[in-house]
Parts: sequence; C-alpha cells; structure tokens
Amino acid sequence: VILLGFAVLLACCPVFLIFHLFEGYLYLFYLLFLCNAFYQLLSYYSRGIQRVKLVGIVGVINTIVVIGLNILFLVGLRLGIIGYLLSYIGGYLISDIVYLLMLHKNIFANAAVKKNQSEWKNMIKYSVPLVPNNVSWWLVSSANKYIISGYLSNAVLGLYSVALKIPTIINTVQGVFSEALVLSILQEYNNKEKDEEYFSTLYRLYSTFSILVASFVILFARILSDLLFAKDFYQAWVYVPLLCISPVWGALSGYLGNFYAATKKNNGMFFSTLLGGGITVLFSVLTVRFWGVYGIIAGNLISYFFIWLYRWLDTKKLVKLRIQLGTDIAAWILLIAQALIMTFLPSTFWAYCGNAVIIIILIMLKHQTIFPLIKKSVQLVKQKLGKQRN
Repeated sequence: VILLGFAVLLACCPVFLIFHLFEGYLYLFYLLFLCNAFYQLLSYYSRGIQRVKLVGIVGVINTIVVIGLNILFLVGLRLGIIGYLLSYIGGYLISDIVYLLMLHKNIFANAAVKKNQSEWKNMIKYSVPLVPNNVSWWLVSSANKYIISGYLSNAVLGLYSVALKIPTIINTVQGVFSEALVLSILQEYNNKEKDEEYFSTLYRLYSTFSILVASFVILFARILSDLLFAKDFYQAWVYVPLLCISPVWGALSGYLGNFYAATKKNNGMFFSTLLGGGITVLFSVLTVRFWGVYGIIAGNLISYFFIWLYRWLDTKKLVKLRIQLGTDIAAWILLIAQALIMTFLPSTFWAYCGNAVIIIILIMLKHQTIFPLIKKSVQLVKQKLGKQRN
C-alpha cells in the first residue's frame, strides 16, 4: 500500500514542478514521505505483535536524533530549511533501521501468512473512514498556516510556526504514554467483561498528567523560547502559552478515539475531526483580520474542545466513563487564565507569581486524583498484566 501510494505521488511530480510546489525541496519531500510512511507502518506492526516497549524506545530515539540533527544542521552548519528537513529524514531513517533490526525475525516469519478475503474486506471497511479523518486532522493542525500566509504575512507565519515547536514537546511527552495506553485499551475492551473502572482510571490519570505538563510548559514558556528559538524569532514566545492548551484536549480526544478503534467503528472519529476542521477554518477566517494570530489560536482551541466534546458524548454508547468533569473544567479555566497571564501581563515577575499560584491551585484541585490515582493505576495495570500472563 505504501509503495503504491508512493508511485501515485511520483506520478504527481510534473504537477508539483509546473506549479512550483516544494520548489528546491521536492526530492527531500519524497524522501521524508517514504521514511515517515515506513516509520508509521513499523510502529503499528510493533504494537500489533505487542512490542509496545520497543515503540516507546524507538520514539525516544527518534526525538533525540531529530533534536541532535536540528542542532547540527541549523545551528552548526546553518543549512536552513534543507537542514530542518534532513533532520526529520535522519530521525525517521534511523528509527526505521532500529525497527528492522529488532523486528526482522517477526516480519519474515509472518511474511508467508496468507490473509483470507473477508479479512481484507474488514480491513478496508475499518480503514476507509480514517482517510478523510486524517485529512480533517490536517485542517485542524495545518490549515491555519495557509490562512496566516494569505491574510497576514509570511513573517508572521514564521513566528507562528516557530511557536508551535514548544507545544510539540507536550505532544511528544503525551505520545510516550499514549503508545502504551492504546494496546492496553484494545486488549481490555475485547474482553467479555470490560472493566470500565479501569478505563475511567486511565482517563483521569491521563487528563491530570496532560493538564500538569501543559501548566509547567506554560510557566517556563519564556525560558524554553530563549533556549530553543533564534534571537530573530524570540518574540514568537507570546503565542506559546495559549498554544499549549489545545494539546490537552487533543490528548483526551485521542484517548476516546481508541474506543472507536476497539469497536472498529471509525465513523465517529471521522465526523468529530471533520467538525473540528470546519470550526478552525471558519473561525480563523472570520477573526484573523481583527485578532490576528490570536484569532487563529482561538479557533484552534475551540476546534480541539469540540472534537473532545463530540467524542465524549458519542463514546458514551461504547463505554461508561466516570470522569471528574467539574474538576477538569475548573482546571481548563485555570490553564487558560495561566496562559493569558503569561502572555499579556507586562511585568515578568508578577506573571511568574500568578502562574505559580495557579499551579499550586491546580495541584490542590487534583491532589485527590494525583497520588491515589497513580497508586491505583499501577495496581490495575499489574492485575491486567497478571491476568494476561495467566
């Protein structure tokens, strides 16, 4: 499937050349596409054969390699966009090699296994809604860049793109835990007696974890920007605090999406993401002239919230989650207040004081969840692992 898709992409090469798309970087685009496609394939395969730990290890390797090559190519060799693309190509390529070294025995052992026609039909039926779903996620996450470029300027787009790097840290940290959660949820859901308390506990833990990570990243937004951004782009830090909120709803939406995967009913996943994509484009276009980048950020926040809301309401028919909705809403309001204080309060000292107070309130708000929940989650996971071994 990957090679067929790549062949179609190669056939589009003349179109890219005629319209000057990816001008000067077309060969790097093709290489990046191929390396990333195999990275995704091998990571899914690893989870399929229950090598979840390997997925986490390779994910960490990928992050370290990308960061290291970014420093080498951008700071050391000053290769600009070419260096940026090469760093991601290098990260995926090395990750692919590690996967192949660790999985080659499994891959060759299973290569001769023939799939019957009904399995292929089920796979296609399962996969078809995921195609427009991924396109809709592109609308949510990337369409704003084109709106900024069209309505504002490429200079502002540069600042916005740089600011997105720090929220990516939150997504990376969340991803390490998300990879482990996926297989656990799928296995437990397929049991005859689904343990809904187990799902609820994991949700509350993941929610608390995501909120606290976002809160601390907002607190250190200026410091991280000073370390990670070039001097010419340092002013992009003002967009960082508000951009750190949407990953919280993104993580919870992803958690709920696992129940669509478990039931092989992906229509809800598609419709929720399509709703989010429509909201972010419509809201951004209507507000960008008045609020600038902050209109784009607000549209992004609202779209992620509605994706979470749709999935929370829709998955109630699949699983009864007992979540602390009131506590979560209070925490989200505090996060938004924290981001606004850090962004708009003129005095750095008072901004940090206000942030510190909010973090203390968040910990107090979640104290009944944090420590007991971690202890209970560890016990639940041990019980599930013990049952699986038996």
